[in-house]
Amino acid sequence: MNQTVIGVFDTYSHAEQARQELIARGFSSNDVQVQAHSADISDTTGTMGTTSTTSTTTTGHDVGFMESVRNFFADIFGPDHDEAGHYSEAVRRGGAVVAVTVDDESRVQMAREALAAVGAVDIEKRVAEWRSGGYEGYRSDAAPYTADEVARERERVIPVVKEELEVGKRQVDLGTVRVVARTQETPVNESVTLREEHANIERRPVDRPASEADLAAFQDKTIEVRETAEKAVVNKTARVVEEVVVGKTATTDTQKVSDTVRETVVDVQRDGGTTRSTGMTGSMSGYDTDWRSHYDTNYAKLGGRYEDYQPAYQYGSTLASDSRYQGRSWDDIETNARSDWETRYPGSSWERFKAAVRHGWDRMTGSSTGSTYGSTGTTGSYATGTGTSTAGMTGAMSGYDTDWRSDYDSNYASLGGRYEDYQPAYQYGSTLASDNRYQGRSWDDIETNARSDWQTRYPGSDWNRFKAAVRHGWERMTGQR
Repeated sequence: MNQTVIGVFDTYSHAEQARQELIARGFSSNDVQVQAHSADISDTTGTMGTTSTTSTTTTGHDVGFMESVRNFFADIFGPDHDEAGHYSEAVRRGGAVVAVTVDDESRVQMAREALAAVGAVDIEKRVAEWRSGGYEGYRSDAAPYTADEVARERERVIPVVKEELEVGKRQVDLGTVRVVARTQETPVNESVTLREEHANIERRPVDRPASEADLAAFQDKTIEVRETAEKAVVNKTARVVEEVVVGKTATTDTQKVSDTVRETVVDVQRDGGTTRSTGMTGSMSGYDTDWRSHYDTNYAKLGGRYEDYQPAYQYGSTLASDSRYQGRSWDDIETNARSDWETRYPGSSWERFKAAVRHGWDRMTGSSTGSTYGSTGTTGSYATGTGTSTAGMTGAMSGYDTDWRSDYDSNYASLGGRYEDYQPAYQYGSTLASDNRYQGRSWDDIETNARSDWQTRYPGSDWNRFKAAVRHGWERMTGQR
């Protein structure tokens, strides 16, 4: 039963390169179709040979153009399937879609690898991005994007947001202090001595002759004795013994305010090879400066443009992710590489572009002309390698040397030995990321095979000693660290 494998690309040139890659891997050109935005299709005839598509859409900005695109995908998915709308929307926004018909189920994976090698995008993630911008589904009456709209669509904008801490002050009510004056009675006890005088009448029996004075008592006589008594008298005098002053006192205090602010941090990670884009997007774009420098040194004085040689550099770079060439030297793969080149770019001079192709290959594999990857450390640690890397840290891996040295200083320096003893292990781990066998897999999943390859490449080397360094190199390239 025939199956259709579909890949979405940002530009028509990427889609055309994917088509050529499929043809180079043995798929018939009649089974490969390309649907692309009309504004993005340009004449690709030049020094690199002539390319064409089996099926492209070249109508203008009208509904008929998008209707034909919609019909194409409806034939594949069915008229009411959401996927048909999503792929149509990709074309409407300036993308290109490659569809390859596969009649052998065993070759389906090969088709997927070919599309991924050239940088096919994840349609589900792309749809999620559209939805965040208001996309609700494909509309058949929507016109294709203009050239300016396509250019803006291809820009991937990440807003960098930074919070700033502003410390101010505001007055808050701490409550009211109320002073109330009231009269309070307190019992007071004092002791005072009071004197009383009372009349005391005493009768005493007497028996004596009356005298003249006694006889005089026969006269009426009154004797008065005043009785007196002292009573306690209480007199209260008020005195001011204290003053309560009610007022306000202002004080100042310096308080340290601690908080956190958020900021968007954009980390640019170079993937070790999960997608090999030959259109100068994704992981290849980081090598453009190196390619231009090589062009300026070797070709600029001969005439021609950098753009004439750029596909050669890109082609050489993609060879590094081709499972057919893993672990092989340039001399070993040159014949096959030339054959693939001449199939992909018929009429193009291999001898003219060979050095650029090889430079792209060397840049991605870490090789350098005439170099071998051998033992630089303790005797017996590494045997002579396959010639695909250099112990001098040239090529693509040199950019990670600082990270590797930092990991070595943290984990191995105290154990003795030199950084050069561990350097090949970091490099080996990094090259695993471009091996198609390990694409999209975790370290635990690949470790057994990685160990087997290591022991084949470096017989006699202690895997357990260098395993952590290999893993660090792998995770650094795949973005898992």
